[in-house]
Amino acid sequence: MVRRPPGTVEPSVDPVFTDRLHHRHGRRYITPVDGARLVGSAGLVVLPDRSAAVESVFWDHILETIPEFATPSRRSVERRRGPHFSLLVPWTHRSNFYHWFHDSLLRLHDVIDDLPDDTSYLVPGWMQPFQYETLALFGIGRDRLVHCTGHTIIDMETLHFATATSASGHHRAEADRWLSQRMRTALGVDADGGDRRIYLSRRNASRRVANESDVVDLLADFGFEVVVPDTLSLREQVVTFAQASTIVGAHGAALYNMIHSPEGAVVIDMIGPSLLRNGYIFWNQAQELGHDYWYLKTSSTDPADGQADTVVPLDRLEATLAAAGISRR
Repeated sequence: MVRRPPGTVEPSVDPVFTDRLHHRHGRRYITPVDGARLVGSAGLVVLPDRSAAVESVFWDHILETIPEFATPSRRSVERRRGPHFSLLVPWTHRSNFYHWFHDSLLRLHDVIDDLPDDTSYLVPGWMQPFQYETLALFGIGRDRLVHCTGHTIIDMETLHFATATSASGHHRAEADRWLSQRMRTALGVDADGGDRRIYLSRRNASRRVANESDVVDLLADFGFEVVVPDTLSLREQVVTFAQASTIVGAHGAALYNMIHSPEGAVVIDMIGPSLLRNGYIFWNQAQELGHDYWYLKTSSTDPADGQADTVVPLDRLEATLAAAGISRR
């Protein structure tokens, strides 16, 4: 596929975008494997001949970045009977919202309805309530979960192995829309469309917007309301984004919720220096979904805890709103 460059009022489009204008998705498949093993909390699948299925962790270089793979230690083996399916990927043990939805749950796309009814699901050893809640929406209760801490090797009678829908950071529209529809159906959400303009606040998270009061004042002139995603229930998040025509937020996992927004929504991504290398993620997603993606660069404060706050240039934010066709209300 060939992507369009993102919208921006920056002097030029950053190479993090222009270097990724061309992309080809990998082949998707699912296959049952008898006698497979799972090693580590990141979910490396080892085949019966003891070769590694690198597709289970996306890329071979990931093996060099995860200590339990780079310096393996002896572990006991836990043998399990019956069919299994893995939702483990290298970053889900951090309970990251984006990686859980995109990397883990989307492995169920075009797969879950064909799995045996008694399938057990391999999940991170430590999970947040929203992860249990989303699994319940798919009819997967806690009694069917196998929590994997990486302390033991899981030896399975049968693993139904599926490759990722797309590489982490890349997107397929049909998969994102499938996930949104499954969630809407399970939550009883039929809202679609509307003209809400929302600003996503990270006030309760790391990487906050240091000059947020000024940002909020500016956006109020354009009719924006402040939304703090981590204070909303899962259903409230789906409804909010389903009614949003314009989304502004600092680069972060909450932007993934654009999967619920009507096609053509304007998405303005404010990206700090330390996150620019990953700036392409929501551009990819917005393009797949038919949204109008814009970005602007922000500056950073000195980090007090290793996570720098961001400072939004108000003049460029206002210019971006104008360029994207967002008028004052």
